[in-house]
Amino acid sequence: IDEFARLVEDNCPLYTLSLVSSVLPLIKVMIFYGWYVTIVAHGCEAIFTSYLTKTKLRLKTSDIARWAILSFTIGLPMTMRVVTLANIQRDSLAQNKGIKTK
Repeated sequence: IDEFARLVEDNCPLYTLSLVSSVLPLIKVMIFYGWYVTIVAHGCEAIFTSYLTKTKLRLKTSDIARWAILSFTIGLPMTMRVVTLANIQRDSLAQNKGIKTK
């Protein structure tokens, strides 16, 4: 590793080394805070999924918890499945309402 460091120092201009040394801490901070942003985003998705499964799909509490856990761990793909299910149910109810009124 020391030989590699010497090779880089000898062959790279100083501005390149200063650029790399200033960018690496920024990347570390972005990764650190990005983790927390991801946790918050997945939590919001789980809350939204819980709302949809309780109000629109009218599932039992255990099923609501399962969907929320799946949405928290997997994220957007699972949330989109719940949204799709809610849309299917909404369209089905609208279609059945239209048939009953005729």
